[in-house]
Amino acid sequence: MDESASGWPLSLRLLHWASAAVVLAALGLGATMVQLVHDPAARFELTQTHKSIGVAVLALTAVRLCRRILTAAPNPEPTGPAAATLPSHSRPSVQVMLMGGQIFGGAHGL
Repeated sequence: MDESASGWPLSLRLLHWASAAVVLAALGLGATMVQLVHDPAARFELTQTHKSIGVAVLALTAVRLCRRILTAAPNPEPTGPAAATLPSHSRPSVQVMLMGGQIFGGAHGL
């Protein structure tokens, strides 16, 4: 798929999917750690890994945000007005939630 087909630069698409994969990994590790691991030492090690993944999510989100600020949005495809405005309103809130979750999650672990 070339860049003209999707509209967004390849770098932003790769950052997007890398972020999604890392968030899912953190979610899976967190759920496994809480539900299945009862040994305190093992849980501590998993918690440290979970925190490291959280820092990676924060870094990826910061890089995505900086890259997005420097990149103009592609022209929207012809759709209805509600579908065209939804992404422009939801994207900043999702990035704020990702960054806020990592910052407050990290502060909670201190």
